[in-house]
Amino acid sequence: MAFILPILASSNNRFNRIEPLHQQVHELAIEFCDLKESGQVELAMSRMHELFSLRDELLEHLKRLLTYG
Repeated sequence: MAFILPILASSNNRFNRIEPLHQQVHELAIEFCDLKESGQVELAMSRMHELFSLRDELLEHLKRLLTYG
């Protein structure tokens, strides 16, 4: 049983790293929606790289979580 605790702690730590990224994705999506509503679609599109970067970072964290626990 004692060997399970470090694994759970490690998993929780990785989940703790994922949550802020997840929140950033939502915040950025809201910004994009606001930009679209204000007619600034080109600006929103020019910032898509920000979303892709967050996506990649989030997926990398999830991959590590699935691979290493």
